[in-house]
Amino acid sequence: MSIVRKAIKNLHLSVYPPHGRVRVAAPLAVSDAAVRLAVVGKLGWIKRQQARFAAQPRQSRREMVSGESHYVLGRRYRLRVVVGSGPGRVVLRHRSLLELHVRKDLDATERERVLRHWYRMRLRELIPLLLTKWETALGVHAVGWGIKKMKTKWGSCSLAAGRIWLNLELAKKPVQCLEYLVVHELAHLIEPHHNDRFASIMDTHLPAWRVARAELNRAPLALDRRGARLIRSSGPDFWSTRGGAAMSKTLPISEVKARLPELVTGVEEREEEIVVTRKGKPAAVLVNYGEYERLKDTIDILSDADLMRQIRRSQRYYGAGGTGLSIEQVFDEPSRPPKRRAR
Repeated sequence: MSIVRKAIKNLHLSVYPPHGRVRVAAPLAVSDAAVRLAVVGKLGWIKRQQARFAAQPRQSRREMVSGESHYVLGRRYRLRVVVGSGPGRVVLRHRSLLELHVRKDLDATERERVLRHWYRMRLRELIPLLLTKWETALGVHAVGWGIKKMKTKWGSCSLAAGRIWLNLELAKKPVQCLEYLVVHELAHLIEPHHNDRFASIMDTHLPAWRVARAELNRAPLALDRRGARLIRSSGPDFWSTRGGAAMSKTLPISEVKARLPELVTGVEEREEEIVVTRKGKPAAVLVNYGEYERLKDTIDILSDADLMRQIRRSQRYYGAGGTGLSIEQVFDEPSRPPKRRAR
């Protein structure tokens, strides 16, 4: 678990896949005792989220032997290892069989390296076609592009260099997922942030982008050769990390009606808050459902006289120098400060 102090108004508690890592972003003015109370109060919710991640299906470790299942562009193939004397190569047969031709002396790691090279070649065939199509449609040009293995992202865009990177694992996903990532990264050359304008660009040019993103969210978590979990093999969306205070807007009801799908996307994905006005006066608020649930929890706590008495007693206890369970004891794991970025 990590605790980060930031110049924000509200305390944010997040649980991240795939391991169920807990992160607390706390305002600078909030005391350690208040952070402790907030975390302990949400312990049940934290455990439920961690249990949900733990229950997700995971691929078994690939041993690169005949009979294993491997994916190519979203289709599952059964692996057949063919031992010979020539260079390593891969052949697809009958839309269900993946033949891996290797020398007898190659171990599992080297066999996997042959397959990864073949995956890379397939992406090198597909990506230029998609870039040509979508650079024209979006009116942008990527100075360069590349393919690499990434543990936490499906793609990235370097605005300064005008270059995009795509994850090698995309060779295993349906073509529409690869296309979605290409459009996503090219769209960043127009709008660098995941805001309403970015969502509008995606909606205009690739209306079904959320379907492709959901497809990446559905499949099992993968393991690398060392047994460490990677991003989901048909993976999670790589910009889902939350951080910082929610943005707040005030809009008249007429504009909200006209822009409702776009605004709901902002509320859902970026935890924005929209204050809706009627005749110049606040009439309603659009909030993220998770924030609504947290608000209800807060109201329940404030309405519970016994619980509030316990909280006040705890505050007095800690204020007088008392001690209680540490974060490490509550979660049975060490509390880690955030890593400092090298300057």
